[in-house]
Amino acid sequence: MKWQLCKSMFFGGNILMKLFFIFLAFLLLVPFPIKIKFKLINKKFYLFIYSFRIDISKNIKKYNAETIKKKKTFRKTSIIELLHKFDKNPMKPYNYFSINMDYGFEDAAFTGLFYGMIYNTYPWIYKFLSIFLNVKRYNFSVKPHFNKSFFNLEINSIFLLNIVNVICIIILILSVHFSIKKADID
Repeated sequence: MKWQLCKSMFFGGNILMKLFFIFLAFLLLVPFPIKIKFKLINKKFYLFIYSFRIDISKNIKKYNAETIKKKKTFRKTSIIELLHKFDKNPMKPYNYFSINMDYGFEDAAFTGLFYGMIYNTYPWIYKFLSIFLNVKRYNFSVKPHFNKSFFNLEINSIFLLNIVNVICIIILILSVHFSIKKADID
């Protein structure tokens, strides 16, 4: 009975049903790009998703110490377990990543010291990104301007996601979440 139903769906019958299954297979396997850009210019934050601009600086709220509620803390082992599972995951989304930074301070010596400290973070940022993503291209550009005081940061990123990647990530997060709940019960 089951074979007859499957046979009628794929080898005969409705052409619309066949097209639907082909389209579904296409969606599951073919990645689609998501372009995200983050800009920090003159103390204003902007987020661009494709060509839509979102002004983040309007949505930033300032909190007092009294208004912040105590949030549930995560155990250190659960965070390490989640990072380890993400690092070993073979189904990570692909990423093309670029950081462009223009900055300057009034003191040229301080600008030079900051330049060295920023370039020391280059491998740390790459390793952090490679835990969650397959980084295909990584560009890190820092341009110091001596005797000028400003800070501009632009982060460009293109994620190549497919439905299979999203499902694997959700399964990883849920497995760590349920293992934390199980450990809390015990």
